[in-house]
Amino acid sequence: MGFAATLDVMFLGSFFNSDNVIYAEEFTLTPPTLCIALSTTTPVPTYEAWNFNEPTTGGYARVSCPGTQANWNPNWTGGNPVSPASVSNKNAISFPVATSNWNAPVTYWGIFSTGTLIAFGQVNSTLSSTTITTGETLTFNAGQLTVTLT
Repeated sequence: MGFAATLDVMFLGSFFNSDNVIYAEEFTLTPPTLCIALSTTTPVPTYEAWNFNEPTTGGYARVSCPGTQANWNPNWTGGNPVSPASVSNKNAISFPVATSNWNAPVTYWGIFSTGTLIAFGQVNSTLSSTTITTGETLTFNAGQLTVTLT
């Protein structure tokens, strides 16, 4: 079963709070607190456990990226829904400088809303390395993190 493009846009807009949400006058949207995280394992989307293991060494920390129009770029405009609807990061997202080697290569990124994983994807191979060592910073350039509803 699929959803109408309108519903896709409304759903993504509710998390990423774009001003381009269709029928926004019917909803009161509060931008959620979103954080970008990294995983050293492949997430498995199940109800009980996600298998999302974050680095535990070297000063690793999640990066805040609020669900606002300033941070997320939708692939739709105004009342023109598209299918599939998607959003991507509008600005570069950088993790803290590693104070020591991270315990394992990072393979996936995830977006958390108030501690709950809402989306994830594989780390893009255009990054120079997924093994982060002392003094390095992992950065996702604008447009590298994309969430798509299909």
